[in-house]
Amino acid sequence: MFDSIHLFAGVAGLTSWFDVLFLFFSGIIAGVLSAIFGVGGGFLFTPLFHTWFHFSAVNSVATSMAQIPFTTLSGLIKYLRKINIQYKEGFTMLAGALPASQAAVFTYKWTSRHLSDTIVYGTSTFLDLFLAIAFTFLLFSMGVYTIINNRREKPETEPGNKKTSTLRTLIWGIAVGLVSGFFGVGGGFLAVPYFIYVCGYTPAQSSATSLFIIFPVAFLSTLHFWSLDQVIVAPALVAAIGGIMGAQLGAQISLKTKEKRLKVALGFFQLGLGGVYLFTKILMVN
Repeated sequence: MFDSIHLFAGVAGLTSWFDVLFLFFSGIIAGVLSAIFGVGGGFLFTPLFHTWFHFSAVNSVATSMAQIPFTTLSGLIKYLRKINIQYKEGFTMLAGALPASQAAVFTYKWTSRHLSDTIVYGTSTFLDLFLAIAFTFLLFSMGVYTIINNRREKPETEPGNKKTSTLRTLIWGIAVGLVSGFFGVGGGFLAVPYFIYVCGYTPAQSSATSLFIIFPVAFLSTLHFWSLDQVIVAPALVAAIGGIMGAQLGAQISLKTKEKRLKVALGFFQLGLGGVYLFTKILMVN
């Protein structure tokens, strides 16, 4: 059995059966977080591919992006059955997110051609250093925001009663798309708070609408990265299989665990992940 797994690992571009299992269980964790919080799970996989598996910056972002459609689709189907999606705001934000995410991929296309071999720090290329610094900042920001935001009171208005500006939602969608395309994440950590505190939606409606946006953005970005030969397929599939299973588990956990406890755990997890990423990709570079 282990020989077969080892053979698969070699074909996948991984180094051992341990890497395959590690990636699979990481996918389960990402799936759980996706179902509970309406995120894509890319905040886990981009640094994981970049540090543990030593993929290039572009390969890390592209491969992380490739698992997101599978992970989010499982949760999205669940929400479609319960009719929690707020389509008006969802389509408006999607109109900004889709072109913005593709602009980010185009930027990677240009920089990978002109700056991919430029060593700027230790053994790190410009793209490696950019991803390490920017994503570390992103993880720390996400962690601090999640912990602090957990203490805020939920909006007292009825869900959907707040009037929102179409232009503001569109601009926010552009921000979601840029973050998604540059870092290989879904962008749900930006979309969900907007839907809760600006639009006045319930957490369930916010997570559902976030997944409604993330799926097409991630799917189109994956196709774009695929056309550039930047997606490493097998690791993405292993992560996606774990993510699909984890999404089902996350749906059950979300029904039995208090949301505040989950948010605190997620916030500290993001801070810890940011610390590991900072230490391994920047501080330890020779």
